Amino acid sequence: MSASAILKLQAVGFSVEQVTALAELIDSQASSKVDLMEVKAELKADIAVLKADFAASKAELKADITTSRIDMIKWIIGLLLAQTGLLLGGLKLFMR
Repeated sequence: MSASAILKLQAVGFSVEQVTALAELIDSQASSKVDLMEVKAELKADIAVLKADFAASKAELKADITTSRIDMIKWIIGLLLAQTGLLLGGLKLFMR
């Protein structure tokens, strides 16, 4: 609490004890620069962990997508071969 604030409170009738108690309360509740720097460091660490987790999830997702694409291509090729076989078998039956 600033000196001018203390003088103003005393001028309007606050006792020295009341002003002192109020100043101690305000000082105990106020955040210091050190407190803010600690919170900032914690937030930076949390953000770094989240970025690492995100990067790992992204890499895992890319691998899953690649695997899914390969599986899909295998199924499409298999179905195309089966369809071609059925078509040729059907043509062979009709050509007799």
